[in-house]
Amino acid sequence: SAWNAVIKGRKLWALFPPGTPKAIVKPQAWMDRKDREAIDWFLYHLPGIRQTTPPHLRPLQCVTYPGETIFVPGGWWHTVLNLDDTVAVTQNFCSTTCFPAVWSETVTGRTKLSRRWLRKLQSIRPDLYQIAQNLAGTGNGLVTAEAHIEQLLADKAAKKERKKANKRHRKEKRESKARSSRD
Repeated sequence: SAWNAVIKGRKLWALFPPGTPKAIVKPQAWMDRKDREAIDWFLYHLPGIRQTTPPHLRPLQCVTYPGETIFVPGGWWHTVLNLDDTVAVTQNFCSTTCFPAVWSETVTGRTKLSRRWLRKLQSIRPDLYQIAQNLAGTGNGLVTAEAHIEQLLADKAAKKERKKANKRHRKEKRESKARSSRD
């Protein structure tokens, strides 16, 4: 969850209800683009959503003005376009109720952040620290949250190294082929 308070300017929001498939909000053709700008999403992608998406999955739209605050509940995909030069303040929010879902998403999506967060939870919110421990690994209590995070980081590093090695291998193969064709 998050809130956003507009100080100056206007913001156009498109908010998708929970359960909206990611493919509707972020179709692969859009994600493959290198120049993904909010203006393009609103101009070119949103009209198609309005025409092809069932009514219950279409986004709610609104504009926030200076002095207004919008609350975006967890699970709501959203896209925002600044309509003017805009200044706004945003703060993410995680309640005790939604902690398990937020923790699980953070551990897999922002693993380094989850490591720092877990350290803070241990001293500031031991109740949430214990929930994180219970959710670690497969949730069977055999793995600590710390060990789970370190394993995820090691897996990500190994994957990155494999990707680099594959890239080097392809480059070497191309260079070898180019040398062979010159000879």
